[in-house]
This record gives sequence, C-alpha cells and structure tokens, in this order.
Amino acid sequence: MSIGEGDRRAWTAAILRVLAAVAPEHRGSRYDVSGSGPTAMAWLGVGGFYGPSVPGGPSGASWITPEGFLGSPHGDGPGVRGSWPPSPTVPVLQLQRSPEIDALAHYDAMTPGTPNLSLGWLWASGTAVHDGQERRFVRPLVSRGVQLQVGNRGVDVWALEEWNLWPLAADDAYAAELEQTVALGGGGLGQAPSPSYLTRFPVLQGWVDDVLRASGVAPVESLAGPRPPAEAPADRLEVVVGFGIFTEGSNDLLRPRETLSAWAVDPGIGGTAFASLYLGPRLAPPPSRPGPPAPPTPLHSPLPLSASQQAAVRHAHGHEITVVSGPPGTGKSQTAAAVASDAVARGQRVLIATQSSMAADVLAELLDRAPGPTPVLFGGGRRAGELATKVGEELGGTVDHGSSRRWSEALGRHRELLEATYQDLGDVAALEAWAHDLLSLGPLERIAPALLAPGSTVDVAEVRARLTELPLVTGPFARRRRSRRARALRELVGADPSASDEELRRALEVAERRDRARRADRRDRELAERRWRALIEAEQTLLAETGRRTSDLVGRRVSPDARRAVVALSTALRAGRARRRAHLARVDVRRLTDALPLWIGTLGEIEALLPAVAGAFDLVVLDEASMIEQSAASAALLRARRAVVIGDPRQLRFVSFLADREVDEAVAGQGCGWLADRLDLRRVSAFDLAASGAPSTFLDEHFRSVPHLIGFSADRFYGGRVRPVTRHPANDGVPAIEVHRLDGVRDGGVNEAEVAAASALVADLVARGVGSVGVISPHRPQVDRLRAAVAAVVPDAVLQEGRVRVATVHGFQGSECDVVIASFGLSDGEGRGRRFLEDPHLFNVLVTRARQRMIVLSSVDDPPPGLLAEYLRWASSPPPVPADVGPADAWTEQVATAVRDQGVAVHPGYRVGPWVIDLVVGDGAGAVAAATRVHPDGPDAHVRRHLALQRAGWRQAEAFPSDEPGAAVRAALDLVARAAG
Repeated sequence: MSIGEGDRRAWTAAILRVLAAVAPEHRGSRYDVSGSGPTAMAWLGVGGFYGPSVPGGPSGASWITPEGFLGSPHGDGPGVRGSWPPSPTVPVLQLQRSPEIDALAHYDAMTPGTPNLSLGWLWASGTAVHDGQERRFVRPLVSRGVQLQVGNRGVDVWALEEWNLWPLAADDAYAAELEQTVALGGGGLGQAPSPSYLTRFPVLQGWVDDVLRASGVAPVESLAGPRPPAEAPADRLEVVVGFGIFTEGSNDLLRPRETLSAWAVDPGIGGTAFASLYLGPRLAPPPSRPGPPAPPTPLHSPLPLSASQQAAVRHAHGHEITVVSGPPGTGKSQTAAAVASDAVARGQRVLIATQSSMAADVLAELLDRAPGPTPVLFGGGRRAGELATKVGEELGGTVDHGSSRRWSEALGRHRELLEATYQDLGDVAALEAWAHDLLSLGPLERIAPALLAPGSTVDVAEVRARLTELPLVTGPFARRRRSRRARALRELVGADPSASDEELRRALEVAERRDRARRADRRDRELAERRWRALIEAEQTLLAETGRRTSDLVGRRVSPDARRAVVALSTALRAGRARRRAHLARVDVRRLTDALPLWIGTLGEIEALLPAVAGAFDLVVLDEASMIEQSAASAALLRARRAVVIGDPRQLRFVSFLADREVDEAVAGQGCGWLADRLDLRRVSAFDLAASGAPSTFLDEHFRSVPHLIGFSADRFYGGRVRPVTRHPANDGVPAIEVHRLDGVRDGGVNEAEVAAASALVADLVARGVGSVGVISPHRPQVDRLRAAVAAVVPDAVLQEGRVRVATVHGFQGSECDVVIASFGLSDGEGRGRRFLEDPHLFNVLVTRARQRMIVLSSVDDPPPGLLAEYLRWASSPPPVPADVGPADAWTEQVATAVRDQGVAVHPGYRVGPWVIDLVVGDGAGAVAAATRVHPDGPDAHVRRHLALQRAGWRQAEAFPSDEPGAAVRAALDLVARAAG
C-alpha cells in the first residue's frame, strides 16, 4: 500500500506506541546489578588492598588506600576528593588474592575482547521510592570499567575509563559535574570505618546526598560502614562505603517505555529507517533499464571482499533497506565494515549499532586497522579512549592533500595491470579458439582471402575500424558514400562484392583470434608471473590508498570550528558517561558528523548517549540483528534514514518474555492490525522484520573452519549452500573432530569428569604452543567449574595473553579459536538438558567456533535421535571429500595423465568455495592450483578466481595449452616440481 508522508508519520507513531505499551518501565539492572552478570560480585570494602607509589605523591608515603580511587592520602584531612588520571604506567589498585577475586580475574582473562568488569564505589543498598514506586537497590553510585591481572604481589587492577555516575541522575549537566567531583574520602577512611567515624567526612556525605537528590531519591541520614551491599535491608536505603567489583549486565534502553513514547511525538520519524522497516521504502528503488546490464558501480572500501559481500555493499547504494544473511564464518563483520567505509567515502554519515560491546569492539578494531577515517566508539572503555585520542590528533592536524593524487596513481597502476592481464588472458583464450577455427577455416578464407590467407599482411585493426564506421556514415549522399567505403573494404580483404557485412564480420573475428593466438605463442611466462605478483600488490595498494583518500575527503569537509569541536569531543569521550552525554546533548549532531562521519556503539549506548534526532545519520548498519528485539533496534533505526541489517536467523536469537495477549491488545489498541505479522514481538527479531520486506543477500563463502568442522552445520542448517573457501588437499578427508567418550555424571549442574578432561586438554594444548584454545559449554554451572579448573592448570601469565577463552555458547557467539573443546555437560537420561543443548540455534553456534580442531567431551553413550546423535555420527567418520568435476578439456586431461605417470596425486576440476580449479597437483600443504585454460566466463572471472585463491593461501601456476610436441609432459613435470618445492 502507498502511504503519504503525513500518514507515514502517524503510522510510525502508532507502531512506537505499540512497542511502548508492552515495553517494561525499566531494565532490572537500572537499580540492581547484583544479579545482572555471569559471576558473583567481589566485595572489597575499603581494606585488604594497597596502592602503588604515584608520581606527584608524597615521598615515602605509607599507602593504605589507592591513589586515583580514594584520593591523595596526605594532610588534606577527611573529605578530599579524588583525582584522575592515575599513573598510566602502574595499576591503580592492587588486591590481595582471594577465591572471589581470583574467580573474577580468571573470568576476565578467559573472556578476552569483552569489557566485563566494573569497580563500584559507594553502594546504594536497600529499598527506596523512585519514580513513584518502591525499588530494591544494589548499585554503586559511581563505577568504572577495570581489568584484573594476576601479578606477583596479588591482583593488579587497571582502570579502563573514568568514573561513570549511575544512570538515575536526570540532569546531564549536573550529573557530569558530580562525575568530575567524585568524593573518595581523601585516604582517611581506614580499613573498617564505623558509622560514627563516617560522620567526620562531610564532603563525602554531601556528595552522596547530591547524587541521591539529583536522582530523585531521598538522601540517607548517614553513611553505612562497609558490608556486602547485596545484603540489602527491606525497610530503608543505605549507602555503603566501600568498593565492589562486579560484572556489568546489559543496560540497553534503561527506560524503554519512556524512550519509545518520547519518540512517538517526534515529527521526523516518518523519514527514518525504522519507518521503512514496517511501512516499506519511501522511495521506489531505481528501475532496471532495458538492454545489457550496466557495469557495476565502483566500491570505495579498503577491505577485500568476496562476490556476495560486494553485492551487499552495492545493494546498499540505492535501497533504503538492505538485508544481509551470513552463516558462521562468512565475513559478516567484514561486510558491515565495508558497507560503512564505502558509505563514508560517498559523503554519508554512518552509525554502526551492535547488540554487544564485544561486537562493537571487534568492528571498531577492524575499521581502525584498515586505512580510513577513525571511527568514534563512544561507549567508553580502553579502546574508546584510544580511538578518541586518535580522532583528536587526526582532525587536529593537517589534511593530507597528496592522498587523492596517490589514490589516482594507484588506481591507474591497478587498471593498467588489470588491462594487461585481461589482454594476456584474452590472447591465451584466442589461442584455444584458433585451434578450433582452423578446422573450419576454409569457407571463411574463401570469403576474405587477403585477410585470412597464410602470410597475410592486412592490418586487422584497420579492417575493424572500417567495418565499424560503415553504419555510422550519415549526412548528404550518405548512401553513395557508404557504398564507396564498402567496396574499398572488400577490396582490402579480397572479398567478393556480394559478401555480406555479417560474413566479413565473422572473417574479421577469426583474423583477430589468429593475431592474438600468434601473440600467445610468443608469451613470456616469467613476465606473466611477475605481472600476477604486481597485480596482487597493486590491489593491496589501491585498497590502502582508497581508505587514505576517504580520510582526506572527510578532512577537507571540516571547518575550523568543526575541528575545535572534534578536539573537545575527543576529550569528552575519554570522560565519564554523564559528561559524554552532556557534551553530545549540546552539539549539532549533523554538523559534528560532517567531521566525524563514522560512529560505533551498542544499542544501549546509542540510546543513552546520542541525542534523539530522527534521521541524523544517512545510514545505520545493524549488526547481530537476529539477536535484537524490535524495541531495542529502534534506538538505532530511528536515528538514520537507511539501514543495512545483518544477521543469521539460524544462530542465537533474542529471547522474549512477552505474552501474546498483551501484544495483541497493544496492536489492536493502536489500530495496527494490518501490521500484526510484523509486530509479532515475541517471535520476530529485527532481522526477521527487515527480511520480511526486502530481499536478502546470502553470504555463501566460508572463511573460518576446515571443511570437517563446518560441514555438519552447512548441511544440517543451510542446505549445503555454504561453500568453504578453506578446502585444500591438506585437509581433504582429514578428521578435525575428536570425540572423547567419558563415564561422567552430571551432578548439581556440573559433570566433573568432563571438567577434569577439559582442563587437562587445555594444559596440554597450551604447553604445545597452540595459538588459541576455547572451552565451550551450553550450561553456566559447567562453565563456572571449567573456568576454575582451567585457571588451576594454566599459568596466570598465559591466561593474561588472551589465548584461552572459556565461555557459554552465548558468550562465544561471534568468537573463534584454533582449537575448541566442547563440554556438553550431560549424562545419560538427561532429557531436559539434552533438549536445551539441541536447540538448533544454540547447537549451530556451539559446533562452529573452531578453526582447525574440535574436541568433543561426551558422557552420553547412546543419545536418542536428534541433533546430538546426528553430530556424533558426523564427528565419528572422516569428512566426505567432494568429487572432482573432472578435466575440462583434452589438454587438461593430457596434463593430468602425465602428472599421474609421475606418481603424484592430481585432482582435475577441484572445488574450492565458489570456484573450480582446473587442476590441483599434490596432496599436502604444498599442493599447487594450476590454471590450464582461461576461465570459461572470461578474463575477469579468471582474475577474480586467482586473487581469491591467493587470499586463501594457495600456491598457483599456469599450464596453458601448447601444440608443441611433448608440451603436456613438460607442463606436468613443471607442476610436479612446484608441488614438491
């Protein structure tokens, strides 16, 4: 149905009211963090730790409390406020080891890449009224992200960011002020301050009262001495003095009902990607033109891409909604980064939104590593601070005016080499075709004898020019002039006057192939190999210069005022959350994004920190969309005009606790019955919603795992549509999955036999220098026990390197390791646990995390029919080897036969990903991919195959046809020598 602009805004508002009606008033972690994370909180109090000597501190001081956390310990008395930053070269806090601290340190070490832990100070603990309702509080007034590292003297605590005020303060500017003046007691608290002693700290008490008042909570009469804050009284609120380290839960849309209701009255919502997802695009996609397809639009991404990834980026050029579906290991993050960098190069503002902070960090690292504008990662943490500094330095400096020239030179060099390669391959193809032409040359030679006779000296290019010009002759006496030129052309080629233009055209094409075949006969093979190497290098250079040119183009758009604003923003991004929010609330988002066009954050950070401006960004890239429920996705979709939605409906999905009845009532109440299928909020994720209204680009090339590891998932969940680019003779038929049958029993949620086996395996793998090792289980109690067991056998220094990951399936989504140990944590007769394991979305993620090897620990002897039984059967046998296509032609067969005669394995028509290799010689790691003919789809496809195989690590060679005696044997001997070398 066609919807006008006014109606479009009205229907979008109605949809938002539906989402608001069923949304919770707040997330649980808004008030209580004691149960929001995967591990227990470690309560520190104000003793049991010590701080390092800090430059600028008093000489010879006795450190009882840590500088940068509790303030300066020298003679300012109670109430002195803390300072930031602490020394960047030493930890800001050191803790004595304890089981609780060790558990958190090991959890932090074994979930690398994820900002997990926070240290809180001054804990609200108890019950109080907020927003008219009684709430249970277990939350620190301020916290900061930290990282724990087991050291020689205990556990070192490294701060990743500044203090963040809790999220209840309503006034951002005042919250930022409170954040900058955190009261830390001035080092005079001692190890066990009593309530009466705490009355001697009026500045500390005053700061606490200010925070509570700013948050709409009644102040407390006095501060409480150190005690575990989870022991919260039911009849009052206390603010407990002390520190606690906890794992942060999700803070997505902390007040979703209020947020969605506010958006519903915004006049700009009808022009957003959010509206397009529900109501269809505002503008029709560009119409297809009659005739041959237009050449593909150029891409401006510094990242190499597969054909399906390129298709996704191109689709985003002209469509309001682009949907990308990608099985495990198919490069969804690479695609997201390429879409974003390409859009920025086209002058667009881009927001990348993720479900998890780990995914945001991965994309930020990927984009920062590639040449191009530095992304703004605005959610906080160490990487965000590093990128903020880099942003300020880049735009505070000078524009690189030479980048466009270097890009132009790189583009020219790449085109020159590409055209030379196309011509060379065209000559080789012509040689093959000329051999066939010779069999039927007689009739054409009689038509144009001077052109086709042996030893002909007729200029073929001149004949082509004359034939092309004939139909173009116009003006006075055009017919007479065309006739005269036609006679001259026929005289030139020796043709009879009655010969038709079509006959002359066929004769000319044969003559052109003859001339190209002559060039191919004189082909310099070493020159061709040097050209391939130069082309590969030129492609890499062009990708790099494309990114640098984009940075230059962005820098040229920035005014001096914008540059100063960027420097101020880079400072604010390194500050606490309230200061970041206050700064962003004051800026003109569209003007700021002219200077900083690429932003990355989680959905919660986007809603909490970015101003609510409809359509402020040209494009939003929504990653992990299958795990995102619709109301959470609104935070990003409302802030952009177009969207690229990326996900996989066959991996982990969001979980909803809504009842169908309340959704149906909300939909009916807003008159949205015609949208009921899209507003099925219990079942339809953000990805499902997008895919229901737009075609999906399927990423079909798999780049992560060897074939045995991905084969089960590819067949069982994707119908064989996934094509491993990782296939190679070195892994053909090689088992990569080991099943260790154990006699374990699950007791209290833990299978100790599997824990013991897994920890021993990890110790052995680490000792043998395996790159990265993962341990995965679907059950959290099993993972907790596995983590403790691994920590007991792997040195702390090794754990700190981030080479070992131990996590649940949900904690492993988006991650990968060289070797993965899967502990199912079951025993015979466990129907409920097995059903949980056999959830297809969870099982698909579990079995696709390994790159090289999977070790399965199973205490189930004979599982009933289902996913587990099917997988164990798959794992117990070597992987099937795809049949070779066979030789493409007689020449390929001759070379293959000659290779076999040397006693060397040969594979004619070997499949790798979407490609077929003419001939693969050898079975080991040194196998050679040989091109024995030009790709049947032409030189362009031949070049794309060569570059794809090069990126996959193949050794390549050419063995093109020759009619010289013994040529096939010589080609075979050369390939055998290369495979042996």
